Amino acid sequence: MANNIKEDRKSFFAYVRSKSKSNVNVSSLADSQGELTSDSKAEAEMLNDVFSSVFTKELETDMPVLDNLCDAKLVDISVTVNSIKSKLQKL
Repeated sequence: MANNIKEDRKSFFAYVRSKSKSNVNVSSLADSQGELTSDSKAEAEMLNDVFSSVFTKELETDMPVLDNLCDAKLVDISVTVNSIKSKLQKL
């Protein structure tokens, strides 16, 4: 198997994983009352609540206007094949 690793990497790493003794699991989560839960659905809902609390909903009236952010110098960019070749040759 080791001699054939260049052609069949998948089998080699599958064998190595099968011999591994580590087992990674999500530990039990505590709810708002401090009680541990092992129910998958309840854990998923708790994780969803935590992750969704990080995001905020922005009002459309507070969105930045692109015209105010762009500098006139950045709008007039010219890219040609020759300019790209020149930059790549300098690398």
